Amino acid sequence: MPRSLRDALAGAAERVAPIMNAQNVANTFNAYSKLEEAAAEMPRSLREALAEVAERVASRMNAQEVGNNLNAYSKLKKAAAEMSPSLRDALTEAAERVAPNTNAQEVANILNAYAKLAEAAAEMPRSLRDALAEAAERVAPNMNAQDVGNILNAYSKLEEAAAEMPRSLRNALAEAAERVAPIMNSQNVANTTSAYSKLEEAASEMPQSLRDALTEAAHRVPPNMNA
Repeated sequence: MPRSLRDALAGAAERVAPIMNAQNVANTFNAYSKLEEAAAEMPRSLREALAEVAERVASRMNAQEVGNNLNAYSKLKKAAAEMSPSLRDALTEAAERVAPNTNAQEVANILNAYAKLAEAAAEMPRSLRDALAEAAERVAPNMNAQDVGNILNAYSKLEEAAAEMPRSLRNALAEAAERVAPIMNSQNVANTTSAYSKLEEAASEMPQSLRDALTEAAHRVPPNMNA
């Protein structure tokens, strides 16, 4: 993408930012998070304009939009570093509000984003940790292999949330991991086993059937296969 086009798109995004809705700002942030060169050159004025929009529309975000915005911020280091306390609070309130309606992928996206946003994670209130734990337990029967690995990996990085993880959630995630183990690829196996190695309490309670299932999965899939 030529510099002139990047500049033109950045200018257009900043111009229309004041009339963006929740989906628009999520899509814009998400696109920039995947465009390394454009993200690196994103002008501060555009980052500020998008942050203002995100804060303004946070109360109307659905679960996917909350996850997309948090995930995009987790990949945009400059934007994350500039995230104001009021925006963090607005996204936190939005995440707690939508948690009861999240699906497996949305729970995984939100938890994984917080695991990468150190300042937001440090300020995550107990009420949000509880809401996400309840959501994760609720959707565990519907998780696919990637969801299981992502959620376990996120908890392995969120020390306070991991310490508070209820036994019922640990059991639900263990059951989900055992259920999907036969269809895991090598990345899924690696993510799941690595996460368990960092979650002492969950690892100590890991049923033998799950250990056997992960061992079989590791032997079944070729090494270094991408997810």
